[in-house]
Amino acid sequence: MVKYGVMERNLRTTIKSIGFCVLLLLPLISISAFGQHKETGDFNITEPHAYVRAEAGRELTIHWLNYSYSARNIFTVRIEIIKDSEIVRTVIESTANDGEYIDLLPADFVPGKYKIKITSTDETAISFSEQFEIILLIPIEITSPANNENLKQESTCVIRWSSDYPESKVYINLFKIGENKQLISRLNIGENLANKGEYEWRIPSDLEDAAYIIGLRIPPIANIKYSPPFIIGIIGQE
Repeated sequence: MVKYGVMERNLRTTIKSIGFCVLLLLPLISISAFGQHKETGDFNITEPHAYVRAEAGRELTIHWLNYSYSARNIFTVRIEIIKDSEIVRTVIESTANDGEYIDLLPADFVPGKYKIKITSTDETAISFSEQFEIILLIPIEITSPANNENLKQESTCVIRWSSDYPESKVYINLFKIGENKQLISRLNIGENLANKGEYEWRIPSDLEDAAYIIGLRIPPIANIKYSPPFIIGIIGQE
């Protein structure tokens, strides 16, 4: 009986030791298996955002913030474009962690929904952008209103653009940028307009203070061209 009692105590001790070792190894196993795919929150990618429609063959602006103290000690990052967790383009293997990089998308880039992935080159920090869209190039340039331009109600906004198909008609719409960055159709500015490259729009007095974009379509071009975001009224202030 004494012999079996000793064996039982030894077995219990062994089981406890194994259990303790497993507990110690679990975090390491988790890091090894999943650490490369889990967002650390060190970066906050602010652009491209949800309503961005980047055009193949044009520049894609990437902005990010060092969101935590640890990210401020990261000097270089790798930037990639991913689709369904698969890397489809390495934008750059290593660039300064200065919060901005401008990529020229290939003209033959396949249209679809994508995300930006930013990883510190030492693999300790990772972040993903919101899902955005890459589309075929739209041969229209909107030069006014300018990016982040501030306009007032009851003032005149001169909308300027250039395009092919000068004999075609132009359709212009206003979209509000909602709280979740979704686009909300706000009003029809003009339709069946002559394609003169310029249109003077009187901003209504009852238009709410918010961020907006212009949507401009010129048939036979199928896609709508978006302007850079701009502001009407005063936002972000009490």
